[in-house]
Amino acid sequence: MDSTVPADLLKLKTRLEAWRATRRYTRQPIPDEFRQAAAEMAGRYSPSLVRSALKLDPWRLKKPSTKKPSRAHHERHTVNDDRFQSAALDQIGDGRAVYSP
Repeated sequence: MDSTVPADLLKLKTRLEAWRATRRYTRQPIPDEFRQAAAEMAGRYSPSLVRSALKLDPWRLKKPSTKKPSRAHHERHTVNDDRFQSAALDQIGDGRAVYSP
């Protein structure tokens, strides 16, 4: 396989393997230097070649490495429409609301 891989991609592969061998823990984020270089290679070569050579998913390189905020802290959106603010709802005896401008 290495005979068909371009030289610059092989050089990055070697550097990335050296980093993987010396990193502190397995799920340590990829340094920005490697992320940017791999993203550049993904733009130059096919995604399947980059994936197999670098053992990285080219689509995940473009995403930020920060975690998403939890959904529990989202604020509710309110309707702020003049039609509804100026409208008055009159109550009918059977419990239905009627719109009266």
